Amino acid sequence: MQSQVVVFEGEDDDRTLKKSNDTIAVRIEKGGLSSLGRKVFNVLIYHAQQLGEPGTTGPTEVRNHAKYFWIPLRDVVADTRYNSNDTELLKQQIDQLQDVRVKIEGQKQYTSERLLSSATLYNPAGLNSRGGVVWLGYAFPPEISSEMLRPMQYTKLSLYYLTSLRTNGGMALYENCRRYLTNPSRVTNRQTVQWWYQVLTGNPSSAEVPEYKYFKRDTLLKAIREVNDVTDLVVELLEFKEGRRVVELQFKVSQKAQEPLQLPTPAVDSAAHLTRLMALGISQAEALEYIGTTDQGKLIATLEIVEKRLENKQLTPVGSPAGYFLRALRGSYATAQDIAKVTTRRTERPAAPKLQLEELTHRFLAARAEEAMGYVREIDEEQRNELLERFKESPSFRALHASAKRTLEPGREPSPMVKASFGMWVAQELWGQPTEQDLYGFGLKEIAGGNTLETQEA
Repeated sequence: MQSQVVVFEGEDDDRTLKKSNDTIAVRIEKGGLSSLGRKVFNVLIYHAQQLGEPGTTGPTEVRNHAKYFWIPLRDVVADTRYNSNDTELLKQQIDQLQDVRVKIEGQKQYTSERLLSSATLYNPAGLNSRGGVVWLGYAFPPEISSEMLRPMQYTKLSLYYLTSLRTNGGMALYENCRRYLTNPSRVTNRQTVQWWYQVLTGNPSSAEVPEYKYFKRDTLLKAIREVNDVTDLVVELLEFKEGRRVVELQFKVSQKAQEPLQLPTPAVDSAAHLTRLMALGISQAEALEYIGTTDQGKLIATLEIVEKRLENKQLTPVGSPAGYFLRALRGSYATAQDIAKVTTRRTERPAAPKLQLEELTHRFLAARAEEAMGYVREIDEEQRNELLERFKESPSFRALHASAKRTLEPGREPSPMVKASFGMWVAQELWGQPTEQDLYGFGLKEIAGGNTLETQEA
């Protein structure tokens, strides 16, 4: 029964990294990117974003210490789920990231750059010593450093899913499909077979592209199956032909149900932005996604530009305010100066508008589920396992996708989807349906800036 206890101890599964949209579907120009190398690179981005600036941790006695982000090598081993004792292979992957050159194609600029500019290992006790802490220091090329640390337009990616996927194709497909999940069309970019081959395999542009039927068999179908089995996405392949020959590919993407704790929840001071976005005709789900995946300065500056344009009666009326906002955001209508003004000016915090009942209920249930999981961690193992067995017989468990249910099998780590559903179910068992008084009290705490939830039994 030991494997079941993991259900209640996986807070790290909710960690996310913000990956610049321009760096999601990179193509290799020189060298090669293995599945382990891709995992390592994503883990390094995550830790750099957590640290914020280089030189804040690590061995200060090292020359050029301030140049590097420093993390213990054991953290890289743990976060990549690298279950081998062969750390030399891991070091080789880090070295190879300095040799890989990638094509980064943004809307305004094309860049050919390395993934890492430098990396170093240091152990105060000596690299050959069995004691001490082995530190990894690394730096991004200056040309792309800001895109790694503070991207203006990005996609939030689950570190849990990125490191649970095992194939290069699965990881690359997950990143690309996650980016387009909130696109109104729910389809990825449409590109040539050659383009997708380079993106999904990590092979350089000089590599020969195999016959399509073999690429589909060996890479595409395996990647699709893995993404559908392991992650919270459902991906479907779309083929476009010239005659009988497949020349272009696209992927249809949707999100699996039953993952309420994974939905982006705006902070109280984002509620005003939510209202302004929805006033443009943008759906609540899309507005929440924009708030959660766009630099706040850029979002506010773009909103102000759009609102001023709509108020200008001397110009032709805007047919679709929502479409105009999307064009303004993607086209970077807001200049660096506009964003700087928004970021630096000091204004009083606006009063939060009245939250919609549906959204308030969702946030209440999510917070209560977290509290329920705290209760579960406090009870003994026998009681936990009894709860889990009851959960397996509930409608909540039956509603889960088959791939999520399989993560409860012995020896496997339960997915965030299972944990989220379990937390909701336990909360319902403990406290029942929320009353109007519960929701009212929770809403008042949110408006006051509180971040705790006290739930009492009737």
